[in-house]
Amino acid sequence: MPCYPSVALVDEGVRTKIRNWPSAVVVGVTAWVLTACVLLYRLPYGASNKDEAFYSAMPYSFLLGNRPYTDELALHQNAGLLLVPFYRVYVAIVGSADGIILFNRSLYFIYTAVCSVMTYRFVRSVTAHGAACWAGALVLSFSYFNLFALSYNTQGAFGVLCGSLCTAHALRRSRPGRMLFGASLFFLSALFSYPGSAAAVVPYAVVVVWWLFRRVPPSARSSGLIGLGAGVAVALATLVPLALWIGAPGFQRLREFSQSMGYATNGIAAKLDFYHSTSWDWHWPFFGFVALFTLLPILCLLLQRQLGVVALATLVASGLCYFHGLRTNEPIGVTVYLTAIPVLAPVCVALNRGWQHGGLVLSLVWLPSVLSMAAIAYSSANGYDAVSLGALGALVAGVSSFWAYLSALSARRPARILGYRLVLGSFFVSCLALQLHSLFEYVYDEYEHSFQTVDTRIHNGPLRGTIATPGGAALAEAVDHDLKSLQASAKTLTVFDSFATGYLSTRLQPRTFTQWIVWVMNPKYDLKIMEETFGDGRELPDLVLKIHMWPVSKKLWAKYERGHYHVAIERKDLGYVIMSRNTP
Repeated sequence: MPCYPSVALVDEGVRTKIRNWPSAVVVGVTAWVLTACVLLYRLPYGASNKDEAFYSAMPYSFLLGNRPYTDELALHQNAGLLLVPFYRVYVAIVGSADGIILFNRSLYFIYTAVCSVMTYRFVRSVTAHGAACWAGALVLSFSYFNLFALSYNTQGAFGVLCGSLCTAHALRRSRPGRMLFGASLFFLSALFSYPGSAAAVVPYAVVVVWWLFRRVPPSARSSGLIGLGAGVAVALATLVPLALWIGAPGFQRLREFSQSMGYATNGIAAKLDFYHSTSWDWHWPFFGFVALFTLLPILCLLLQRQLGVVALATLVASGLCYFHGLRTNEPIGVTVYLTAIPVLAPVCVALNRGWQHGGLVLSLVWLPSVLSMAAIAYSSANGYDAVSLGALGALVAGVSSFWAYLSALSARRPARILGYRLVLGSFFVSCLALQLHSLFEYVYDEYEHSFQTVDTRIHNGPLRGTIATPGGAALAEAVDHDLKSLQASAKTLTVFDSFATGYLSTRLQPRTFTQWIVWVMNPKYDLKIMEETFGDGRELPDLVLKIHMWPVSKKLWAKYERGHYHVAIERKDLGYVIMSRNTP
C-alpha cells in the first residue's frame, strides 16, 4: 500500500491552504464553545447519594477531625486528601458544607477545562488550529458515566493526560526541565489519586528517559534530567514519609479492606481477558468501532473518488455502534467508543510515515494512555466498564494523527480537498455528537428515570443547587433538615447504608470504617470490621441514620443498637429513621 509524503514535503502554497482551512477553524471554535456551554448547563443535573457524595464526604470528614487511613479505610481517600485545601476554603466562606456537591462539580469543570486547553495547545503544535479546537471540545465533553465530580477516577485520568501532554511539549523544547517537572507533578497527583496507574506511569518514565538520551540534543538532556530528578525528589519526599506514617499495620488494614471490595483480586490474565470479562452487549459495538477506526483511514486512501460516501458511512457506522450499545445497556454506548479509539492513531501514523510528529504522538501521548487503560482494566473493581478513563490520551493522539494523515492526502491530491474535509467533518461531528448525546442519555444513580424527569432543584443541604427527581429532592431536603435539627445534642454520626450525603449535612464527626458502605465483602470480614469499629461501647455513635439498609447490615448492627438507642425521627414515607443514643 503506498504511503504519501507529509504536508511538509509538498508545495508551500498548497500546504498553507490546507493547514489554515478557515472554515474548519471557525467550526472547531464554535464546537468548542458549544461544548463548554452544554457541560455547564448539564452540571447541576443529578443528585447521587452514593459515589459522588462519598468523594466529598471524605475530605469534609478530615476537616472535622477524622484521621486519614485510620477512621477511613478506602484508598479512594487519597484523592479526597488533595481536595482538603479547596474544601477548607469553601467551608470557611460558606460556614457549612451546604452546596458542596455543586462546588466539587465546579472544580471538575475547571480541571476538565485545563485538560481541554492543554490538549488544544499540544494538537495545535503538531497539526493545525482546527484540529486543536475539535480535540479540545472532545476532551471537554468527556464523561465517566455522567459522574461530574473530582474523584480518584477523574483525578487519576486527568493527571495522566496532563502529565503526558506536558511531557510531549517539554521534549520538543531546548530546555525541557521546567515542563518535565510540571509533568511529574501531574503524574504524582494521578499516582496518589489512583495508585493502580503506577502500572502505566513507571514504564512510561522509562520511555521518557530513553527519549532524552536518544531523541533530544545533548544541550537539552541535562535540563530534562534535572527536571525529572526534581519530580522524583518531590514524589519521594511526599510518599516516603506518608508510607512511614501509615506503617505496616495500617497498610495491612487498607489492603484487606480493598481486597474485600474486589480491587485487584484476580490474576492479570483473567482481568485482561476481554472476551470472557465482557458480555456480547460489549462485543458487538466495541468491534464495530474498532473496525470503523481501522478501516476509515484505509478507505480514505483507497476510495478517493467516493469520499462523500466514506463521510456518510462514518456517520452511519458510528451511530449504529453507539445506539446498539445504548439499547443493550445504557451506560456503555460512549464507553465502548472510547475503549476502541486507541486503534486509530497507529493506523494513521503507519499510513503517513512522513509525518514528523508521528513518533512523538505515539510514544509520549498514545502509549501512556494505552498502558493506563490496561492498568485500569486490572485494578478497577468495575473492570472494562472503567477502561474509558484511560482513553483520553489515545483520543487526543487519534484526532491529531487522523487530521495530519488527511492533510497529507489532501496535499497529494488538492482536487480532493473538499472530500477530505467532508470525511474530517463527519468524523469529528460523529465523535462529539456521541459524547454530547451521552451526557443527556441518563443521570447517574437514576437509571430508571429519564433525563426529563430530573427537574426539581434542591434548596438546602450539601446537594443545594443540584437538580433531582421530585422524590430525590424531597428525600435530600428532609434528611438534611432532620440531621441539622438533632446535631446540637450529638457529636458523632453513622449512616447505614450507601448514603454518604448524610455525613455532609452537619459537623458531626463520622463514626464508621468507610463513609460509603456497600456490603459486598466476605461475611467473616463483615463481622471483623464491625467489631473493630463498634465493639467497644464507648465508640458507638450518638446518631444513626438508617436508610436503604442491606439485610446484612440490619443483622450486624442489631446487636449494637439493642438497648442503646431510641427513635428520634422516623419518616416512613421517605424510608428512613434516625436513632439517638440513650443518655446514661
